[in-house]
Amino acid sequence: MPPKKKRTATKRTPKRALDPEVLPKMGQPTKYRKEYCQRIIEERAKGYSEMGFAGIIGVKRTTIADWAKKHPEFAEARELAACAAREFYDRVGIMGMTGKIAGFNVTAWIWIGKNCFGMRDKVEQHNTHGPLTVRFASGGSVSVGHQGLFPNSKKNED
Repeated sequence: MPPKKKRTATKRTPKRALDPEVLPKMGQPTKYRKEYCQRIIEERAKGYSEMGFAGIIGVKRTTIADWAKKHPEFAEARELAACAAREFYDRVGIMGMTGKIAGFNVTAWIWIGKNCFGMRDKVEQHNTHGPLTVRFASGGSVSVGHQGLFPNSKKNED
């Protein structure tokens, strides 16, 4: 197979058409604006989610993530905005629990915490039956209890 021939300028393809500096940019122009750095913080501080902010400015949620990858100043603003959103959530919760919000819906507040901020119920499991002793055919045994796994110093009593 003969090697591919390098493109050269012809009457149909002038030299400038082969220059990447002159080629037209492909795709839609970006909607990113530097002022969005401050705006995302402001909107999230009002309680809007990141997706809510995307809706406010008319872009997709994935666009916000793409901007954070391409623009370091927006990535930093996005992190600050997440903190502002959490501060809003905490402030509303404190006001609600101290009676400063009439008709405060604690169930909705908990739901938002779990689904938007990764909060979870603390689950503690306690063994109320004491340690479990496992005896081996070779004569040894181990006990598993509240302290974790530890050798059983007692002799088998069977």
